[in-house]
Amino acid sequence: MRAREWLGRAYYMSGLEDSALSIWNSLIDAGHRSTNLENMIEIVSTRRKMFDTRRSDRNLVVEHEISGDTRRGGNLFRRPGAVLPLDNGGFIVSSFTTNELLVFNANSRVINRFRGGLGAINNPFDVIKSSDGFFVVTEYGGNQVAILSHNGTIVRKFGSRGSGPGQFLGPQFIASNGAGHFFVSDWGNRRVSKFDYDGNFILSFGNRTGRYEGLRGPTGVLVLNNIVFVADVLRRSIDLFDQSGNFIRTIGRGMLHGPEGLSAYGNNSILIADTDRVVIFNIEHEFAEVIFTSETPGRIAFARYNANNDLMISDFNNNSVMFLSEMESIFEGLFVRIDSIYAENFPTVRIRVNVEKRNHDPIVGLERANFRVTEGGRAVDDLTLLFQSNQSRRADVAIVVEDSLHMTGRRDILRRALNEVYNSFDRDDRIRVVSAGRTATLVAEETVSRADAIAAVMQANSASADFSIGTGIRLAASQIVSSMDKKAVIFIYSGNPAPFNFNQYRLVDIMQFLRNNNISFYYISLERGQSREELDFLVRETGGARFFIHETAGIGRIAQKIRESRSGTYLLEYRSRSFDEFGRRYIPVRVEAVFNRRSGRDELGYFSEAR
Repeated sequence: MRAREWLGRAYYMSGLEDSALSIWNSLIDAGHRSTNLENMIEIVSTRRKMFDTRRSDRNLVVEHEISGDTRRGGNLFRRPGAVLPLDNGGFIVSSFTTNELLVFNANSRVINRFRGGLGAINNPFDVIKSSDGFFVVTEYGGNQVAILSHNGTIVRKFGSRGSGPGQFLGPQFIASNGAGHFFVSDWGNRRVSKFDYDGNFILSFGNRTGRYEGLRGPTGVLVLNNIVFVADVLRRSIDLFDQSGNFIRTIGRGMLHGPEGLSAYGNNSILIADTDRVVIFNIEHEFAEVIFTSETPGRIAFARYNANNDLMISDFNNNSVMFLSEMESIFEGLFVRIDSIYAENFPTVRIRVNVEKRNHDPIVGLERANFRVTEGGRAVDDLTLLFQSNQSRRADVAIVVEDSLHMTGRRDILRRALNEVYNSFDRDDRIRVVSAGRTATLVAEETVSRADAIAAVMQANSASADFSIGTGIRLAASQIVSSMDKKAVIFIYSGNPAPFNFNQYRLVDIMQFLRNNNISFYYISLERGQSREELDFLVRETGGARFFIHETAGIGRIAQKIRESRSGTYLLEYRSRSFDEFGRRYIPVRVEAVFNRRSGRDELGYFSEAR
């Protein structure tokens, strides 16, 4: 029984979920029923039917709440403004009344307070993280914008009280365009001001013009698709401008209660904190979908998704930060999977564990206290959390090059693409290259230099109209499957619309192999605007991205995207209390993970080494 259950796990990790479920179900039919096995079957079967949970056709409930109201036992903050998600699963809350920023970990515990060092922060409201790594804070009471280092020390400030260029009368919301500029909404002056990252004033906009009535109560600001969106809480609408401040149009009239904080929701929708509710607004069709309505009158100022894909909202008037989830997801629990047990140094044992929601979203930011490990029902000694994959900033990448007849005529642009990909990575990153021609071949190990790797690709002599893309992707993924760094397969696509060869491995099996091993899929198209449905499917299901070589920004962002990907893999270590009995005894191990109101567990085991 145990061997067949392990075989099912091996099939699952190989992407062959149909085979895995068949084996597990045969064990149940044969009377080998266990809670853990039934749980695995139920989770895997359910996940195969799921789609993206960040869909708008749902209503959310409060999963848990952090209160700043002393009457309710809270004393952390007063009048929370922004909630800023961090990559490690934590978040920052601006406390307007107490003049500080509170840094929380993923377990909602305060781990730091930013008060500005020698400088003071005066009524902080919004906080964002700029593309150069600094925290940028609007000071409503100080009529300034403060730039803070990673440890909360004020680096510089810009702005002053007044109505002149670069001055403020109550700055509230701020947004970055990712290209060196900030946009700040100015409540008292009824305008938005644009600055560069050094704080130099560039321009202001939002005043009444010939065909534009002007801002009356500017609040949330967002830059999306090179358009600046500005919410107006008094006019109950959102105005669109270009980045030079020219008015384009107004959306949301008659559909919004009082919009404040704005954040992107995909490429064509906006997440809106709408006073007493949260709304997803489709820009193209101008349709508002309400996903949460507060039961208590207040002022929902911000709504942002965190690294664990939970929706965080701040209620300024009710001194509350809430985390929203779907009701069913709270009770479904977590998917905890033991991937490996290393007992070579018994009695010291290491366990590699993956923790996800049931919809495949990784759970990041867990600590030692989130895990409980037992052997044979007994708690282990000295449990330590050694490593979190999500904290790794090293990329482990396998590039797959299409070696087709169509690609043979595009060698120059292929060389350019390979050079740009290599240039985007650091020296510590690991890169290897697979050529997918008549057969799939590893042409460059990670130790091979860039020049030699590119030369090997150019010298490959297996070009075929029926190139082996499926085998190539699987070969590439197998090279990085055991890594605990940020893993990705990058496919370089010629742009040829001819059919792909997925004869040996089904497309869905390839996707499951990548997804079950936390490997993201990216592809680079060498043909302007040419994409492929099969490749987009792999991108969508694994959390990767699509790039075009002719894009203005090029493909240099690909390494950054890979490092920013999330992983729920953890490495635990403990000291076993079990006797080894000369390697003859099977030692069962159970790992349980608890996070907020959710939990999950898995069971596996090992044979101790003979002594």
